[in-house]
Amino acid sequence: MKALFTILASMAVGLVIWRIDSQPHWDDTGITAAMILASTGLISFVNPKRPYICAIATCFWIPLFGIINHGNYGTLLVFIIGLVGAYGGLILRNAFQSAS
Repeated sequence: MKALFTILASMAVGLVIWRIDSQPHWDDTGITAAMILASTGLISFVNPKRPYICAIATCFWIPLFGIINHGNYGTLLVFIIGLVGAYGGLILRNAFQSAS
């Protein structure tokens, strides 16, 4: 049940980030990347099992619509940011658990 909630939460957060990123006058890749990094890190911190699924579920939307609408395959790089955030959350979780 916790894994399903994690996937649904990741997909919802990713959809919100995509919606913000797809606005006509939004052209700030750094803020989008920071939102992805923070959200995947937080979700992976809360549920550290399979962080790659969190990253894929969160980052899925941006390349999907970027490729469909604009033919922009460069949006696939967002998965790297998502994986860094997800595994960063996992590492922080393990550090906090070992410190206690």
